[in-house]
Amino acid sequence: MGEVIELDIDTTLDIPPVKVCEAAMHADLSSVMVIGWDKAGQFYMASSSGDIGELLIMLELGKRETVAQI
Repeated sequence: MGEVIELDIDTTLDIPPVKVCEAAMHADLSSVMVIGWDKAGQFYMASSSGDIGELLIMLELGKRETVAQI
């Protein structure tokens, strides 16, 4: 088998959550927020920051980035 090369490109395809988390672990982040659905369909959210203002800014920037890709 050949070597698998992962491309750093935007995609509309689903990516396994483990791959997304692994990439974040190597991104040298100073703050992180994780949001998602668990397999039972329950909402999940965790953050390394206790600053509500920072969390809201991260959410708004994430919304803006998502809309910009449409």
